[in-house]
Amino acid sequence: MKNEKIACSVGILTFNNEDTLRACLDSVSEFNEIIICDGGSIDKTLEIAKGYGCVVIEQDKKYKHPDNKIADFSGVRNQMLDCAKNDWFAYVDSDEYFSKEVVEEIRSIVVNKDPKGCVFKMPRKYVVKDEIIECSSFYPNYQTRFFLKDRSTRFKKKVHERVDPIPNQKLDTLENCVYVPWDKNMSDYIRKQNYYIDIEANRLKHLSLWGWFRWVIVWQFVSVLKYIVRYIRSLLICRGKHMPFCLEMLKIRYIFRLMWRVSKKRFED
Repeated sequence: MKNEKIACSVGILTFNNEDTLRACLDSVSEFNEIIICDGGSIDKTLEIAKGYGCVVIEQDKKYKHPDNKIADFSGVRNQMLDCAKNDWFAYVDSDEYFSKEVVEEIRSIVVNKDPKGCVFKMPRKYVVKDEIIECSSFYPNYQTRFFLKDRSTRFKKKVHERVDPIPNQKLDTLENCVYVPWDKNMSDYIRKQNYYIDIEANRLKHLSLWGWFRWVIVWQFVSVLKYIVRYIRSLLICRGKHMPFCLEMLKIRYIFRLMWRVSKKRFED
């Protein structure tokens, strides 16, 4: 029934997110369980979460750095998996929000007892100055955001975490999207990039020489070429709101900065 809550748990990581959390929680209000895994917020984040009837748990310190930043994103997301009461699980970040269309798409899948897939990638679209970005080298941009717990792996990788279908299960793609507002100033976003780069560089610092060459020289340069081709294609073909050029260049910056940090770790440590 349309009026019934969706039997799917939604997980959200938080830390001092009072400015964005209400919009996020409004977008998932049709789900029957919302789990907040909080990193020690001292603003109104927890007050807001409790006002929406969320289940609130604390991020385990074993997944954190001494400065309270998350060291293992899969670890804290798996905490929410362990807490979830439903078979279906979805997640959204505290500064994002689900579109109304994707909520109804998820409802349809949950109600269907024999869905076409068990792990679903969800498209992501950026929102800049309240305008939805339709054209960008970032697209297509998918993440596995919705899945059946018993037909998928747990979250893996300390950063850019994901789940995968278990053997003989199907990965599928949702048609509708999650929106990602981009209202950070440039310096804040670069600091966030550098934080992710440090985690990834530590994970990859023990690569063999051949592994380093293949990952840095081959895969990452191929990634750069892909983004350049997508950017040119977006300019020439896509009709709609374009991503600002300065934000497009942040993706290229991320790749080159990561290549440098991984190489530095590999040959100095």
